[in-house]
Formats: sequence, structure tokens, C-alpha cells
Amino acid sequence: MRRALQLSNLGAALLVLSAPAAMAMSFGRTATTTTLGQRLDFIAQVAVDGDETVTRECISARVTAGDNRIAAENVRVTLEDPREPGLRAIRVTTRAAIDEPIVTIDLTVGCRISNSWTRESTEFSAG
Repeated sequence: MRRALQLSNLGAALLVLSAPAAMAMSFGRTATTTTLGQRLDFIAQVAVDGDETVTRECISARVTAGDNRIAAENVRVTLEDPREPGLRAIRVTTRAAIDEPIVTIDLTVGCRISNSWTRESTEFSAG
């Protein structure tokens, strides 16, 4: 009985130590200045708490114009310099012009699947 309790405590300790650290992050406002026939220019704000950071290597975006997915090599994601403490802006642009009035951007932030967040934004390109 005592040995089982020790193994149980050891297992619980290993589980806690192997769990990913929690990130306190949330998505904020989004904005686009894209008009039909121009390249996508989309910005999403991300708020992070305390000593949390967001790095460019841990951000990805998938862009779909109408029913057509834009190839990854034609999508650029940049992390803008912070204007306020704890607030970052992620800019998503495309090399090619957007020729559909509806654009969907799936933005994922986080290096590990178990500790990442995705936000889907549907934007309308004015003509």
C-alpha cells in the first residue's frame, strides 16, 4: 500500500513537471485595409501578460480568398514592434492581389500544439 502511494505521488509529480507552462494570452482587435484587387494587409492584436513573449517563429497564418487557399509561400507574417506594453501586432500580407470579396485568415500563435491559440477572421474586401 505504501509503495503504491509513493508511485502514485511520483507519477503525479512527473505529470505536473511535464505539463507545458500556461501562457496568458488573448487576441484583440483585427483590422484590414484591403480592397478588391490589392494585396492583403491584415493586422491582429495580441495581448500577453507579464513576462510572456510572442516570437515570430511561433506564428503562422493560413489565408483563403473565397474558396481558394493562398499558397504559404505567398503569405507573409510579421510581428510588429510593440506600441504599448503587453500588446503586440501581427501583420499578415500576401504577395498576390486578392480577387475575392471574402477573405479568411486563420492565425495561430504558439510553438507547441498543446499551447497554441488560433483565431479565424473573415474579412470583406471592398470593391
